[in-house]
Amino acid sequence: MALALSLPLLPLLLSAHALAGPTAVPAAGAAELVYRSPAGAEFHVTAKGLESIRLGGRELASGEWSVFNAEGWFKDGGTGKVDTKKLLGSTIAVVDGKTARVAHKRGDVVCTTEYRFDGDDVLISARVENNHASEPMNIAGFSGLTFHFAKLPEGLMSVQHISYFQAHGVGLCHPGDWSKIGGSYAVDGAAGVGTSPANTGMTRTLTLWDYSDWSPNKRENSPDRRLLYFVVAGVPPRGARTYDFLLRVSPKTDWKYLLAPYRDHFQRTFAPVQYKADYRWVATDYLNHSQQAVSPTNPYGFHGQHRRIDTAKGAGEFCDKVIGLLKD
Repeated sequence: MALALSLPLLPLLLSAHALAGPTAVPAAGAAELVYRSPAGAEFHVTAKGLESIRLGGRELASGEWSVFNAEGWFKDGGTGKVDTKKLLGSTIAVVDGKTARVAHKRGDVVCTTEYRFDGDDVLISARVENNHASEPMNIAGFSGLTFHFAKLPEGLMSVQHISYFQAHGVGLCHPGDWSKIGGSYAVDGAAGVGTSPANTGMTRTLTLWDYSDWSPNKRENSPDRRLLYFVVAGVPPRGARTYDFLLRVSPKTDWKYLLAPYRDHFQRTFAPVQYKADYRWVATDYLNHSQQAVSPTNPYGFHGQHRRIDTAKGAGEFCDKVIGLLKD
């Protein structure tokens, strides 16, 4: 069911809680879709979007899921003039026991997101309409859902501060040198989460498991992570585009199971691997701090301690830290 609203009428039709028209909230009792997977995961979809995921008697994730203009995340993103900051209205239409559609009006954008459940998976398809008269939205971002892991999560969970992308641009996205794998997975011993782009072709995407708090003493010490998904594919002014994203939640924590949807996506997009894989570990570390850190005693502007590989003490600490891990 499409969301069809005439732009001049938007101020009259929208409220803080509902959109009039064909996607209006159904009768009482149908304003929420609760889907329970065969493995016991429970998904709650409301007018906020995917608001809650429960597994094993606890809340694994909470918040919402919504679009935002992500141009400001990347140095070559765009002007940022398409406004998505303020939520002006939201609705939900429950189609059946496995499908719901949520519409959000945010500034210049209307986003109608379909949640379609199948087994442990939910395919999230967001149709984004850009109603700005002259500006495109070059990069779509999706966020709002925070995962509360039972302990510090492990897995393939890319994380980096926004300033890194603002300094280097969309070349860091997948497929690319920094984000070599487009899917992700996270486990905490009792719950497993896998993500995959869907129907993107060669379009650049990026999935991040952002720290809930970037304070130096909290970052990687908190089990909470914010899920973010970016797609470098624009919506022209007065145009629309659909973005697909797949989320798998299960008590199974085997990475091969959690990444299976991404493997299928990869093979459809890039074809089977044509080379002999080398599974030996490679260690990396970020040495450079900033241009401001350059000084007579730190001529390369390195971070301190084991990252000062230009000194005998720092090089020794680096070897002590890395070689043992590689041997293990």
